[in-house]
Amino acid sequence: MVVLEQYKRFINSLDFPIQILIRNTYLDLTQYIDHMQKNVAVITSPALKTQGENYINFLDKISAQQGLIFIKEFYIVIPYYASSNDNSMIKKPRWQKLLSVLETQEGIDKIVAKYRSFVKQRKFIDTRASVTIE
Repeated sequence: MVVLEQYKRFINSLDFPIQILIRNTYLDLTQYIDHMQKNVAVITSPALKTQGENYINFLDKISAQQGLIFIKEFYIVIPYYASSNDNSMIKKPRWQKLLSVLETQEGIDKIVAKYRSFVKQRKFIDTRASVTIE
């Protein structure tokens, strides 16, 4: 319950939209198992060698079951908008955004002006990131 309350406070404290991306993957242990097998093969102590082989068998069992080691990664995407007019881009589908970028016939002056605007507005991204991190 406390976690949900903190999450609610976090979301309500933001004055800009965010996107939370959660990525679920299984941990692939094959390279680690190969590495361990090479290291255990050179051990001379019988007790340590047996313990190493037992550990490798344990890892093989985990790897075969595919699901005991599950990685969950969380990413928070913080948008950048130079002006309120840029908010209209949110509502467009991705393919329209891509086409609008590919079809532009902007000159060097406009591209440089956009870059300079981005550099000036970068402080907003930094502020949003620090608010999100806190």
